[in-house]
Amino acid sequence: MLFSRRAALGLKSRHGVRTLTNSPSPPPTRPNGHLEEGKETLFRNVRYLPAIGAVSLTGLVIGVTAYYLAPLEQSEEDKEVPFKDTTIFTGTPARIRSIDGQQVEWRYEDKHYYHRLLSERDAEKMLTPGHKVAEVNRRGNPLKTFDFKILFSGDTGEDRCNFEVVTRSDPAGVAQKSGKDEFWWKSWWDARNRVYPRGRNRKPKVGDGSEDVIICSVWDGHSGHEMAELLKRGLHGCLAWNIGKELNRSKGWTETIKKSLGFESSGGESFRDVHFEPENFSNLIIDQDVVTAPSRILYSAPSNTLSTHLPPHLPSSLAYGAFAGGPGACCATAIVDVIDDRFYVANVGDTRCIAGWWNEADQKWRCDVITQDCMGDNPKESARILSEHPEDEKDTAMYNGGNGNGNRVLGQLQLTRVFGDSDYKIDHDDVNRALDQCEYGIRWPRFDEVPCKTPPYLAAKPEVKWRDMHPDNGDELKFLMLSTDGLFDRLTSEEVSHLLAGHHSNPKQDDVDKVVLPMLHPHYESLSENEHPFPKEEMQTEGGWVFEDKNAARTNP
Repeated sequence: MLFSRRAALGLKSRHGVRTLTNSPSPPPTRPNGHLEEGKETLFRNVRYLPAIGAVSLTGLVIGVTAYYLAPLEQSEEDKEVPFKDTTIFTGTPARIRSIDGQQVEWRYEDKHYYHRLLSERDAEKMLTPGHKVAEVNRRGNPLKTFDFKILFSGDTGEDRCNFEVVTRSDPAGVAQKSGKDEFWWKSWWDARNRVYPRGRNRKPKVGDGSEDVIICSVWDGHSGHEMAELLKRGLHGCLAWNIGKELNRSKGWTETIKKSLGFESSGGESFRDVHFEPENFSNLIIDQDVVTAPSRILYSAPSNTLSTHLPPHLPSSLAYGAFAGGPGACCATAIVDVIDDRFYVANVGDTRCIAGWWNEADQKWRCDVITQDCMGDNPKESARILSEHPEDEKDTAMYNGGNGNGNRVLGQLQLTRVFGDSDYKIDHDDVNRALDQCEYGIRWPRFDEVPCKTPPYLAAKPEVKWRDMHPDNGDELKFLMLSTDGLFDRLTSEEVSHLLAGHHSNPKQDDVDKVVLPMLHPHYESLSENEHPFPKEEMQTEGGWVFEDKNAARTNP
C-alpha cells in the first residue's frame, strides 16, 4: 500500500514502527458529511480513509491510513513533541505528529480522547488480514496478479473494490436469461464464477485465457457505505447485461463494448479521449434506478397483500430510506479485452486511473494519467455545470460555501460527477416526501438557503477513454491502477507511478530517498499543465519511501 511516511501509523520506516490505534468517532457532521455550524473543530478530520484499487499486470490495491492532526494552537505541554505543518484534503491548514509512548491524544473543541497504541505485532496483525495477492496466470492472458489491501478506519468503511475474470461468450450468455425461469442475478453469479470461482482460496481455473475479459472497479462512498456496496454488487452485472444484449444483436465485440461504454468511434488512434452522450450506458441506468427508487417505492400506492396485521406500506420498503437524499459514490471501472489487446476506462467523480508504460528501447517509464478529477476545483467541470443551468443561477450553482477550497455544487458538494446523492438530482420536494415515509420530520438543511431549482446538478455520466496495450510507439503496459482520492490527497500521480515502477523492478529493496527514486526509475517528462489531466502537481522532495514486501499494496512511502 502507498502511504506517506510522515502520516501513516502502523507502518515500518527508517524511524522505527508507528503503531495503529483504535479509531475514535469523527467530529459531528451534517447529513452531507460536512461539519455542523458552530462545531468547528480544533483537531480537523482525525481519521482519513484513502483507498486504491490498482488493476495491473502486477496488482489491484486497496488501503486505508489514519491521520492524527494536531490543534493549530499548541499549549506549552503540547510543544514537547514537534509538529509538522500539513493540510487536510480540503486544503485547510493542520498539524501532525507521531507520539512516543503507549497512547495517542486526539482533541477537538474542548474534548480530549486517549487511545492505546498497538504494539508492532498487533499492528501487523491488523494490517495483514486485508492484504492479498490474487493470481490470474491464465495462458494467453497477460494479467498476472491483482494486489490489494483493505484497512478500514471504521467497522465497514465506505470504499469497495471488485474484479471479475470472464470470457467473451459470458456476457452474451447471461443476456439471454430473461429472469422468468430463474433469478437473473443468479445467472450472472454463475457466469462470473466459471473462470474465477469465489472462495477462501480463490484461484482461476487453468486453461486458455486468450479470450478473457477482465472487469474491475473501485468505489469511493460518502455519507455512508450503502451506495458503494450496491455498486459493488450490481454495476459489473449491468455492464455484462448491456454488452451481452448488443452481442446477441450480431454486433461485433469491439463496437459492442465501445457502444456500452459510450464511444462514438472513427479512426484508429492508439490513445483516444472520447466524450459521449449514451442512452444505455450502465452507469446512467443504474444511477437512475437508485436515485428514483425511494420516491417510487416509499411514496407509491400501498403494496401490502401479505397480511392485514401489517400497515398498507410494508415495513420492508423502509430499507429504501437509506438512499433517500443520502449516500453517494465515485467509481473508476476498467475493462481489459485480451483479444483486442486493449483496455477501456470509465470514471465518475474524483477516482483516478493511472497506467504505467515501459519503453525498452529508451529504458524509460511513462506515467499515463488517464482520468481527470471531476470536482469543483477543476475549471472545466465548474464551467460545464454552470453552462447546464440558467443565468440566474451563475452565483449559486457553483460557488464556495465555506467548505474548504474551490467551488462546490450548490456550495456544498465537492464532486461534480457521482452515483447517488439524489437530493442534487431530483426535485427537493420529492426527496422530502420520500423522507416523510421513512423518517418523518427529517429535512435536509443544506438547500434551505440555496434551493435545488433546476436539477439535476450532478450526473453519473462517466468520462470514457481507451488505450492499446502495445501501441506503435514501443511502449508496453506494465500496470494499471485504479484509486480513490484518499491516496492522491497525499501523493501525486507521478509519485505513485515511480513507486510502482520501483516495486515492479524490485519488490523488496532498501529505503529510498524521494529525490533518488526518479533517478533509479527514470520517466519521460510529464505533460504540461495545459495538457495534463486535472490536477497537475509537483512531486515531493523531502523524506523517503519504504518498500515493504512483494505485494504492491504494501509498498509504503
